[in-house]
Amino acid sequence: MEEAVQKSLRKQCKCHGVSGSCNIKTCWRALPDLHRIGQRLQRRYRNAIEVSMRRVGARWQMAPATTAMGRFSHEDLIYNAKSPDYCVRDQSFGSLGTVGRQCNASSTSHDGCKSMCCGRPYNTFTVERIERCQCKYVWCCYVKCKTCKRWEDVHECT
Repeated sequence: MEEAVQKSLRKQCKCHGVSGSCNIKTCWRALPDLHRIGQRLQRRYRNAIEVSMRRVGARWQMAPATTAMGRFSHEDLIYNAKSPDYCVRDQSFGSLGTVGRQCNASSTSHDGCKSMCCGRPYNTFTVERIERCQCKYVWCCYVKCKTCKRWEDVHECT
């Protein structure tokens, strides 16, 4: 992550002077927005190369698991074991799966039901929420609230 941030730094400059002249120029290295750094890391993650250990003479060396991959560089992300399917419960990997996970039915982002439930269906049910409401400051020195009931739709992966 640190390397991705370092490589994303860009030089920015500002001129100081009378009527827009550039008598003094101040420059610094600035970060792009976090979204661009995340995109760079995600691209590297999608193109990660699986490696295995191979004996070369008396030494062990990492090499691409398939010869079709070619060589890899220090820029590439590499891995030596496939990740578990986090959509499916697998206690040996500590994956709880998606069953029972709450999601946002109206979102198309990462918190949306399509993503959170791995494309599988979800149930919607209504729950009663009890919360403090109509709070008022009472002289001196406390806040008095009423208790209100509110019905809310909850979406849960099946």
